[in-house]
Amino acid sequence: MRKSRLSILFPLLGAIAFLCLIAWAGLGQIWRALDQVGWPGFALICLLQTLAMGLCATAWWLLTVRMSYGACFAARIVRDGTTSLASIVPGLGEAVGTRILILFGMNGFAAGASILLDIAAETLALALYISIGLVLLSYYVGWGEMVRWAGMAAVGIVPILILYWAVRHRSARRLVYWVGDRFAILLGLGGVAVPAGLAAALRELHGRRWAMCASVAVHLMAWVASAFQIWVIAHELDRPLGLGAALLIDSLVHAARGAFYLVPWGTGIQEGAFILVGAAVGLDAPSALAMSLIFRVRDLVLGGPAALLWGLLEWRRARLHVPATEAGEPGLANQGGERSRR
Repeated sequence: MRKSRLSILFPLLGAIAFLCLIAWAGLGQIWRALDQVGWPGFALICLLQTLAMGLCATAWWLLTVRMSYGACFAARIVRDGTTSLASIVPGLGEAVGTRILILFGMNGFAAGASILLDIAAETLALALYISIGLVLLSYYVGWGEMVRWAGMAAVGIVPILILYWAVRHRSARRLVYWVGDRFAILLGLGGVAVPAGLAAALRELHGRRWAMCASVAVHLMAWVASAFQIWVIAHELDRPLGLGAALLIDSLVHAARGAFYLVPWGTGIQEGAFILVGAAVGLDAPSALAMSLIFRVRDLVLGGPAALLWGLLEWRRARLHVPATEAGEPGLANQGGERSRR
């Protein structure tokens, strides 16, 4: 009962904060800012986000063995789209992304191991990205204010580092295995000893340290690429920002969402962070809120096709009557399309 109440309370508080911020900034001004960006500007934002997802898919591909880049790209798109549309269910996007790799013919345990390592690489890159944002912030605020900002950013980094530790540390993996059991049916692994198989796959991938380092580097590039979207929107709004300021806003907004990860979709948190961080670099509140709303519409626009892609892949599997790989047999994507990178 307590958990169900919390699951309702956090979205409700976020929605109230979201509406209050819009009322405070002025709905008319926000609408004018959104209209100023226009459809061409919005299309460019979606394209830049797709390129960032392509980099994330590259980082994931580096952690797999004998898997095509196209499969990883499709899995990443569906993973991000599911997270955007249903973030109220923690871990659903990651579970569905793993399912996509299985539909493309990847061994189920190897797919689960690769996504755990990808989560670790992405969270470590995010922690580095937030640290870069704090360094850039020192150019905009005084020492006393910088200490307060650093404290707030640290609150956001801690959950990120805990997540990184959880998927890397042996003792913490018990929780991961417990979650894996719950998602076993969704991943097509029902009735299989998930912990033992997943642990074996993780041991195999852990030896490829160069791949992990490369994955972190590519994920960091993806985070930096996401700042270009803020830079583009700011110029469309006639509120030009430097790339450093755009990176600062983007990194600290992600820090705020990390600190309040229990709030589904970061409702209200993202908007408040845009206003607060934007003010530090001279961005007015209506423009900051317009940025946040553009990102939310972008996630919905890109999330819809991602959900459709998942459905098409499931339909394709059912139509061809080819079982998804559960214990290493070749599946849909391995027929003539395998690529070894050992």
